[in-house]
Amino acid sequence: MSNTTPTGDDGAGREALNPALHRSTDETYGKDFHGTDPMKSVSVQDTKEGDSWPAIWAIVAGICILVTLYLLVT
Repeated sequence: MSNTTPTGDDGAGREALNPALHRSTDETYGKDFHGTDPMKSVSVQDTKEGDSWPAIWAIVAGICILVTLYLLVT
C-alpha cells in the first residue's frame, strides 16, 4: 500500500479532523493486471430445467382457491 496525500477540493485549504489518518491506495496489482472474463465460464446445464414450474404454480393456486372457497362456504 502507498500513502498519498489527498488531492483536489476534498483536502485543500482546510485542516483534517484527524491528522494522523492518511489516505492509502492498494497498489498490489498494477494497471497491467487483468483478470479473466467471468462470462466465459458461464454454462447452461439444461435448457428445459424450469419448464414445469408454471404448471406447478397453477395447480397450487387452484388448490388454494378451492380451499378458500370451501372455507368461505362452510
